Parts: sequence; structure tokens; C-alpha cells
Amino acid sequence: MNENKTILVVDDEQKVLDLIAFRLKLVGYRVITAKSGEEGLTLAETDRPDLIILDITMPGLDGLTVCSRFKQSQTLSEIPILMLTARYEVESVNKAMAAGADDYVVKPYDPTVLQMKIQQHLGKSKVSSTESKGKS
Repeated sequence: MNENKTILVVDDEQKVLDLIAFRLKLVGYRVITAKSGEEGLTLAETDRPDLIILDITMPGLDGLTVCSRFKQSQTLSEIPILMLTARYEVESVNKAMAAGADDYVVKPYDPTVLQMKIQQHLGKSKVSSTESKGKS
């Protein structure tokens, strides 16, 4: 079921990109990666991912700026954005949400929690059959 879903991961650390991509591919997602905010914006325009995982602290365009640009775009604004960052301060969470983030996960993260949040947000973009099954 996940094989039709594409996730864009934007982080300036190659190890983080590799680890997240590996784990997501194991459960059937198509994963594209970007090492900068600029590259992430370009890839999102061309590949139209179903969900974006975005770091805050990056050189050049930071994740908050990138998030704002995604949410201001007529073509990309509906894509859920999960901020995945080492910044745990309440102020950082508030800034991310104000920029348009749909969720916030702090590094180091639990892969199971990240996967659950991904599924939750991907389910919001489509009619969720799991919600109706849970009510039966």
C-alpha cells in the first residue's frame, strides 16, 4: 500500500538522509532526498511528494523558510510537512507550526513513532478506511 506514496526528506546531513530513506523504503515508500532547502523546493515541484520530512537547521534556506514557501505555494500547500529536528525548545515548535508544519518530531527519534506519524498524515490526505474500520 505504501509503494504508491512518495516521501521527500530534506536534511543537510547525509547520514540522516540515508537512515530515514532506508527505513522508509523497507516499509514500501518511494523516497527522494535533498541536502538543502533549495534542492527540496525544486524536487517537490518536479516530483510532487505525498509528504515532506524537513529539518529546521540547514545552511542556506532553513527549514522554517522552506516550510513557509511550501505552504504559500498553490501547488504544494496541501502536502503534509513533518519537521524532524534536534531543536526541542517550545519556541522552535511554535515557530515551525507558525510556518505551516503539520507535525514536529525531535531527533533522536523513535522510528516507529515517525512511521506512525507519517501514516497518520498520509491518511488525512485521502479518505481513511482505517478510521471507519476502527469504529466498527
